[in-house]
Amino acid sequence: MNMKRGVIDSDNYFRETFIPLLKPLTSIPEKNTSFISDTTKKKDTLITSDGDSENESNSSFDNFLISNPKLQRYDKSYGMHYDSVNDQLKISDIPVTFDHGNLRLLDNYYPWTTGLWSLLCEKVPKNMTIEDMESYYNILKTSKVYLKADGKPKTSRYFKWMNVVKPLYDRMKIEEKQLNEEVLKINNKVKTPSQLKLKEFDNFLFSSSAKRRNIVNDATISNVPFDFSSSVISSKFEEPPTDQLFKFSLSPSVKKGSGLYKDVIPHTQLVYYDDPNELVVRLNLLTSSQNAGNTGVNNEIISIIEELQGLANELHRPARKVFPRRIRISKYKHIFSKGYTPNWTTEIFTVSKVLHTEPITYQLKDGSNNIILGGFYEQEIKLTDFPNTFLIERVIKKVKDKMLIKWMGFDSSHNSWISSRDIIK
Repeated sequence: MNMKRGVIDSDNYFRETFIPLLKPLTSIPEKNTSFISDTTKKKDTLITSDGDSENESNSSFDNFLISNPKLQRYDKSYGMHYDSVNDQLKISDIPVTFDHGNLRLLDNYYPWTTGLWSLLCEKVPKNMTIEDMESYYNILKTSKVYLKADGKPKTSRYFKWMNVVKPLYDRMKIEEKQLNEEVLKINNKVKTPSQLKLKEFDNFLFSSSAKRRNIVNDATISNVPFDFSSSVISSKFEEPPTDQLFKFSLSPSVKKGSGLYKDVIPHTQLVYYDDPNELVVRLNLLTSSQNAGNTGVNNEIISIIEELQGLANELHRPARKVFPRRIRISKYKHIFSKGYTPNWTTEIFTVSKVLHTEPITYQLKDGSNNIILGGFYEQEIKLTDFPNTFLIERVIKKVKDKMLIKWMGFDSSHNSWISSRDIIK
């Protein structure tokens, strides 16, 4: 403690002794700093005056150019960097230029703003807008700067990857997945030559009826290969060998004579009506056509009438006479339950009422005559062959030949005493 106080006293003594020498020296750094600031201002004015007048980039980009591009605060992994060999700025391996306040990357132009500069150059971007994020997203898609040489993303634990680049990368993957699904739907709708069903026509050419009508399999028709557009057909499609191609063209050349067949594939459209209202409308149209003298619709009229009769019988089908029989109801099958057939309850119910709904449902009551809420479909109930047989869960108490039984599937209110002679093993 005395040593510290002695040091302080000695410092005060030297300060008071050499104060005439120290005062002039303190004014020298202030003059030097003012001189340095004046020189930097002159240097700044020289740099700005020598710049190209067409370059309208803002002050943030000017600071980026004037300062050393190798500073550690600038991000070079997910944005713009300086190539000292070629003396130019690049994003990935793509050169970047500036024209009239816009950043040019290949043939795309993006508004050069402070937010976009921060996204491209800084490790912790700030002052961004939605437009800046959209521009940065399109730049990432074009340049692929977020990918390594092996095609995997440049993951990191730092701020820019976790909060800026990774959400945009996830958005790209979602858009790519949606695009692949759309392309797959288009490819599934396209019929390739292997999917065309020409076997029936080929069998007809070799049949006896075709020979009687002088229809021959003419091999003089040129075998023109199919040309499918690569934009629609999947790249996995391989053209079949020449010997497996069709022996005729889908658009044969014009010929004369009795051997000319009009069509290779019958262009028949099959329409299925599953709505009774549509069937009635169709029946009215066919009936009007029949009254006008068209006899080619008789078979279709008969088939529609039969279909409507079947629907009417289905709608007015009487309910099954399952009451007052005792039944079991289907039980929910858990995930790890074995088997695929439905499970049935151990408790037995009785049908109390038929509900005339569409389809028909049944109201049930339990052994205590309590009504079960809701209705049950016919497929959810099953007549039991053993209405008076129940399963024993455990024996609670035993007195001589009497036993207090807990019944499986029933609560404790149904516990009862039975004789040991009534148990079936």
